[in-house]
Amino acid sequence: MTVCVTDKSVINLYFHTIPHFGNESVLQKHWAGAQNKRMKGALTLIAQDAAGKEVC
Repeated sequence: MTVCVTDKSVINLYFHTIPHFGNESVLQKHWAGAQNKRMKGALTLIAQDAAGKEVC
């Protein structure tokens, strides 16, 4: 997903699920595209300045 902010800069956003394989997990199920299924895990967000190589 690409987001344009007010000063005409562009930010790339990446959503990723980090799977959890433990038996006693209290995490919610999210879509894991690499696994092509829903699984328990932590949903993460990665932001990148499109003009540079900085990742937040």
